[in-house]
Amino acid sequence: MKQDNKNSITLENQKPLGTVDYEHKVLEVKHLKKHFYVGRGKGKLTIPAVDDISFDVYKREVFGLVGESGCGKTTAARTIIRLYKPTEGTVDINGIRIGAGYLDLKNKIKKVKEDTKEKIISLNRYEYALLRMKKELASKSYILETDIEKLKKQRDAEIKQLENVINEVKDARYKLHNQLVLAVDNVKYNCKLKV
Repeated sequence: MKQDNKNSITLENQKPLGTVDYEHKVLEVKHLKKHFYVGRGKGKLTIPAVDDISFDVYKREVFGLVGESGCGKTTAARTIIRLYKPTEGTVDINGIRIGAGYLDLKNKIKKVKEDTKEKIISLNRYEYALLRMKKELASKSYILETDIEKLKKQRDAEIKQLENVINEVKDARYKLHNQLVLAVDNVKYNCKLKV
């Protein structure tokens, strides 16, 4: 390993890191087509998803296949890595034709799966459920706080009522010497003394 410039490190017999090696073709796609067929017999309909694309990718090259939604980018990628069998065309990786020898190349090809619509929807459902739960908890917390306030007011009211009961009991004691029975109805709640 030697250092040529300040920012350029090279390995012996190799190009500087970060530069494309145009002498080493990693992926070669030639006249690739992928058609889907709908129906049977004479009425079979042919739908071209990928129609005659060709490109090369070199060592250390960053390559992007871009296009509008539904134009065939994903189908092209799946056809290149042989998830779909091509209708026509060839794909070579490191000079080896993908087809019969595909299993030998399987370790050299890495698939990066994108999040599917279902995953995104389920994530949104999860986030929505979580948000709904937070709102319910906040609402219940508010209700609980309101209930606590009501209970405090009721407690204060009951104490006031109890004070009334005590006064009535005092009055009853006073009158008791002339009475045989003292009837108290619901001392805890709104009690009334009857003599």
